[in-house]
This record gives sequence, C-alpha cells and structure tokens, in this order.
Amino acid sequence: MSEDSGGELPIGEVARIALLSHLGLRDEEKSAMARELGKILAFVEQLSELELDGVPPTTQIGFEGERPFRSDEPGEEIPSDVALSQAPKASDGGFSVPAFVDEG
Repeated sequence: MSEDSGGELPIGEVARIALLSHLGLRDEEKSAMARELGKILAFVEQLSELELDGVPPTTQIGFEGERPFRSDEPGEEIPSDVALSQAPKASDGGFSVPAFVDEG
C-alpha cells in the first residue's frame, strides 16, 4: 500500500480498533479514520524499505555532545486559593478527584 494509492483500512477493522480503544466513532468518522490510518500504514511501509544495517539506534536527532540539564530548583509557589480556583472540583482545601480504586 503506497501513500499515493489511497489505501484505506477496512471499516470493520477501524470499528474494531475504535472498540478496543474505547472510542465512540460515528460512521463518517470511521471513514475518515480509515483513510488516515491507511496513510500512516503506507508511510510505515515506506520506512521498512530503508537500508539501516550499521545505523546505530538513536533517541534524539540533531543533538551532539553532552545533554544540558537545567538545575532542578523550586520556583515561585502558586497560592493554594489560586490553584484551587482553577480546579473543576475542590473539597476540604484540596483537589477533588474521582476514586479510581474500589475501596468497598
């Protein structure tokens, strides 16, 4: 599948991926996603054609030498009332978040 061929994933495959990803896609979104995923897979297929023997793995491109790290120093604190005023929900002077562990 090349990028120019306009290859698409089958709609059934897109629906399966959406289900596994907990995405609720409408039919028109599934069609658009089929085209986009087809383009991504075509690009990955092009990458697999590259000759990479002897090329060392990299984690960052375009950077030579030692990595400069900034000092990890505490900065100015945000007052609690300002931070909590931006929260969707606050309770007892702190952030209120939904429980994610069943404690029952």
